[in-house]
This record gives sequence, structure tokens and C-alpha cells, in this order.
Amino acid sequence: MRLNDYNLDNTIQGVIFAIQPLFYTFATFLTPYIVPAWMERRVALILNLILLGVSIAFIGPFYTDQNLTVMCIALVVSGFLLGPIMIMPMQEMMESTRTTYPQCDFEHATNLLSGILTSSIGLGQAIGPLIGSSVYSIVGFRATQDVTALVVISSGVLYLIFGKGF
Repeated sequence: MRLNDYNLDNTIQGVIFAIQPLFYTFATFLTPYIVPAWMERRVALILNLILLGVSIAFIGPFYTDQNLTVMCIALVVSGFLLGPIMIMPMQEMMESTRTTYPQCDFEHATNLLSGILTSSIGLGQAIGPLIGSSVYSIVGFRATQDVTALVVISSGVLYLIFGKGF
């Protein structure tokens, strides 16, 4: 996060690195209570992806060379928005499976879906840093955040178009 550019103490840098995972942890527990019952899960996912993309753009931040306050606020918001991204897709997959294949062994299907989701997250955690560090070495930190933000927003738009979001 180029925190060395801000001439911060190592302890403060560690605290800043902890912001996003801390709020992600809170959000995973709060996700079932945050999304209103009247809102379809896919709508919540699409809105969440778009808001997450915007918050990632502010981590850079995209509009100025340095702004530690905006970066920390964006880390809080993006961390909080990561929780629903990890929780709601499993619920969506289970509901879609139950609707599309009502005669299936739902317990077995849920186990398979859980394995697929967990493996996908693990694969992303392995490949993501490789891609991110390559982009970073080519275009720098701020542009890497902008690229990541565009990918996340694009995911929301694609889900809207192809995931029965209309």
C-alpha cells in the first residue's frame, strides 16, 4: 500500500494493514443481518460489487498522489463490503441449485458447492497476488487499484447481465 511513502512507524503501518481484514471479519458475521429480507440476494450482490469497486478506487486514491485518511476510510469500507461477497454467493448457489434441480440430493450438492466456492477463493488468493504484483510493477500502486476497481465493477455489471439480474 506504499505506506513507506507516508513515513509512518512500523506499528502504525501494521495497524493500517489490519483495517481491511478486521472489518471483513465483522462483516462476515453481520451479513445475514445487513441485507433486508425484501431485497433479492443477487441485487444485494450487484450493489455490493459496485460499491466495493468504488471503495477500492479510493484506496489508491485515484484522484491524488497521497491521502492517508481517504485510504484508511476506503480500507474500512472495502473490508466491510468483502464480507457479503464471501457469504452471499454460497447462499445464491444453494438457492439456485434447489430451484433448478429440486430432485437432487441437496446435502451432497451443498457439499460440492462449498468445495467449489472454497477452492475458487483459494485459487484467487494464490493467483491474485501474482497478477496484482505484475500489474503493480508495470503501472504502479494507484493504477493497480484503479484496474482492480474496474474488474470488480465489471463483475457486478456482468452479473447483472448474465446472472438474471434484470
